Amino acid sequence: MRYGKAKIVILGAGVMGTAFSVPLTDNGHIVHLVGTHLDGDIIAKLQAGYPHPKLRIRVANFNVSTK
Repeated sequence: MRYGKAKIVILGAGVMGTAFSVPLTDNGHIVHLVGTHLDGDIIAKLQAGYPHPKLRIRVANFNVSTK
């Protein structure tokens, strides 16, 4: 059974939140990665196009914010 694109929000831009987002975007889903007040440095780097500091992967295929 095939499903359409889902809009998914992941709260937390740490290692786990970002890791969850990768297979979702790889499968065509729309992902919004929302960082908490603890994720400010990570969010700034991801929005600037740098890879996640711990995972060393780029997340350019989805939206990243702190709100």
